[in-house]
Amino acid sequence: DHWVEEELDGLDLGHAKLQKRFARMLQDRWAHPDWSFYTSFGGGAGGKAAYAFIENGRAQLQFQNLLAAHQNNTRRRMAAEKVVVLAQDTTALSYNGLLQTKGLGPIGDERKPGRGLLLHSLQAFRLDRVPLGCAWAKVWARESVSDTAQRNQQSIDQKESARWVEAFQAAASIATQMPGTAVFVSGDRESDIMDL
Repeated sequence: DHWVEEELDGLDLGHAKLQKRFARMLQDRWAHPDWSFYTSFGGGAGGKAAYAFIENGRAQLQFQNLLAAHQNNTRRRMAAEKVVVLAQDTTALSYNGLLQTKGLGPIGDERKPGRGLLLHSLQAFRLDRVPLGCAWAKVWARESVSDTAQRNQQSIDQKESARWVEAFQAAASIATQMPGTAVFVSGDRESDIMDL
């Protein structure tokens, strides 16, 4: 019952009420991960309060700030291991039903186009496949206009594939903080790029 409190140790959202709301949201989602976002908070007032939290424009409620305490705790768990595997990959977060939402970009392909965000993360695992948490993550929206035609003339930092290198650099930085842990980074065949 206390996992949320432990996982959010060190979280600072600038107000105790916001921190309690976020902790409650995590607990509710944990209790009903298969329910829709709205219904997992009991619908009605609970669902509206969850959406109000997410739509809040405060700087402390940005993606990286909300994830920071979990990442710190993930790194603590990593440091307690002899060997850790950091698996990196990208997933598309589809928000096709949110027609009025701003800041989304195209996802999918011509056969199945959609709107949403992309999330690239480093998920930490022990060698016995027990997950330790998310060590690093980045979320972004693709530009509406593709720059595929100029891809060969662009440097890696101008391409979306730079996420693989950025994640590896984050992993290298994390590894320096835990000299007693061997950190291995893995990715699927999309990560097979010369820069990485």
